[in-house]
Amino acid sequence: MPASPDTAFGYSQARLQARHGARLTEADWQQLEASGDLEALLHDCRSSALARWASHLGPQNSVHEIELGLRQDWAGYVEEVAAWQPPAWRDAMLWLRWLPWLPGLQKLARTGRPLAWMRGDPVFGPVVAAEPQERRAAVARSAVLQPLAAGFAAPPDVAGAWTRHWRCLWPAGVRSASRPPLEQFARVLRDHASRVAALPDGASSIDLRAALAARLARLFRRHPLSPTATLAHLALVGLDLERLRGALTLRALRRPAGSLQ
Repeated sequence: MPASPDTAFGYSQARLQARHGARLTEADWQQLEASGDLEALLHDCRSSALARWASHLGPQNSVHEIELGLRQDWAGYVEEVAAWQPPAWRDAMLWLRWLPWLPGLQKLARTGRPLAWMRGDPVFGPVVAAEPQERRAAVARSAVLQPLAAGFAAPPDVAGAWTRHWRCLWPAGVRSASRPPLEQFARVLRDHASRVAALPDGASSIDLRAALAARLARLFRRHPLSPTATLAHLALVGLDLERLRGALTLRALRRPAGSLQ
């Protein structure tokens, strides 16, 4: 059953509804993805609802610059949306800023060899600068990432540490009507992650992502005026950014050698 509305989310819901309605349709995406090269794709993005994500990018940007720009855009968007929430929920929403960095931090937690571009990333850089055995301590010293230090223990589980802290940030005594939809949201994401992990090597996850988007859209519609609506909206925006990232980086990698000289 839908949760009973919480009028404290009225300010947020009105803005989320407008942003949700402005998202690209599948036909819009297909038209954009028909763009031949990076410059053409960026041009088309700037005249669409994706303009906020593409406005600072140019055809000269490297793949790593594109990906860092999108990670930072995501963090900025989460901060914007968090500011619309009732005060009790802002910290929990702000914690979502770090989601795009979790896979890289998991690699570092496994004492994996850092990639060269990680040194210039504002989040990865301080961790990469430490010796592998000192990375947990480096994260523990971070003013913003300290709760993830537990994920650098053996066996490493950065995502698990992120989730445990996120739940600690939920307001004390979450309304009983709000908890079941929140748990449903968490189950939807866990189920999607399990299905993606079970795919054979090289298999496409396009259909699974479309199914996830449909489930998130239903959660958004069924639970207005609630934290679940905010989380569903942010997850849908995350899927859009992931799709945009794929389109941009594919074209960046296809550039002829020497085209940036």
